[in-house]
Amino acid sequence: MNKFYQFFSIILLIFITACSGQRSSNPDTTESNIQANSRSLSSLGFSSRIGSILEDSKGNFWFTAQNEGVCRFDGKQFTYFNEKQGLKQVRDIHEHTNGDIWFGIKDAVVIFDGQDFTTVYPEPKSKLITKSFGFTDNNYTEKWDKERNHFSFSAFSKNGIYKYDGKQLIHLTLPVHKGYPDYSNTEGYLPNHGWDIYAVYGIYEDNNGIMWFGTPGAGLFRYDGKSISCINQNIEKGVVRAIHQDSSGKIWFGNNAKAIYHYDGDTLINFSKQKQQDENGLNGALAIEIDKEENIWFGTFDAGLWRYAPSSDNNEQPLLIQGDALSNYSAESGLDANYISTLYLDKKGKLWVGTGKGRVFTFNGKTFDEFIGKK
Repeated sequence: MNKFYQFFSIILLIFITACSGQRSSNPDTTESNIQANSRSLSSLGFSSRIGSILEDSKGNFWFTAQNEGVCRFDGKQFTYFNEKQGLKQVRDIHEHTNGDIWFGIKDAVVIFDGQDFTTVYPEPKSKLITKSFGFTDNNYTEKWDKERNHFSFSAFSKNGIYKYDGKQLIHLTLPVHKGYPDYSNTEGYLPNHGWDIYAVYGIYEDNNGIMWFGTPGAGLFRYDGKSISCINQNIEKGVVRAIHQDSSGKIWFGNNAKAIYHYDGDTLINFSKQKQQDENGLNGALAIEIDKEENIWFGTFDAGLWRYAPSSDNNEQPLLIQGDALSNYSAESGLDANYISTLYLDKKGKLWVGTGKGRVFTFNGKTFDEFIGKK
């Protein structure tokens, strides 16, 4: 009889285990597996470029790394998520109003509800509708309303973006300028890595709900819900990653190594040229952030971090390096590298800086402290 009960117990255990695995589309995303990926470290354990930072509604901080997935810090420990959860080559991160975290990966979106990860694919695994900007029908209106909880994600190497509304992953393409290369062959793609020059590197929604899209060679695009236009079509484009709006409504954007511009809706100004900063290294930006004092921060590829204080600017003469108007922060200021890959302002107004070496720092008002697991 004891052998019978032992045999019955084993069969019951196998049955329960099998049923539990069916509750998630990915068995590796159960809570036990999430906890197995947790590591208590003295600092962030990444070594590749920090791509984005997010503080969610629960006070957790999320960090993405170019080659290493995602890390969540809950105030006590770091929890790492990677390819086992479908998180490979994460480019974008958003929080839905219901608390779910949405990650943009190559050709898909991954949704984390706090327990499980669900990957939403383009066809054939999910619905993918390709529409041009401004298209409207009885079932769907192409308009970015914050209340609708729609988020935009990079389509990686392809023209345009993916937009996820909670049900469908929709591919939206940018209009191609006349006279640009023929996309039926390789002429319309960036050399060496096959990215369409209309791929989207930077996505930003301003205070008026207008969407801005930066590309690696086609310019900066503006979409107001009705029409789309390129605001810098007639100038040297560069790779536009960084986009941000200041309190006056001007849009600031920078490319990797060409210039920093600002645009007031009518006039496009080359900030780098106007302030004669090319020779000093501020000739492009990978990241832009604006703090509560309205200082504008620029993260560069190889010239460190710059802070511009518009209220201290004397427009009659060029800005002074390390003066009241423009300051440069590099390794001597506590940063680990001059490669600044991302900037983020948290809910308390603290500036976070991610570097190309996979480390994160916060600004204490004078210098930078490495993030070591304390908010």
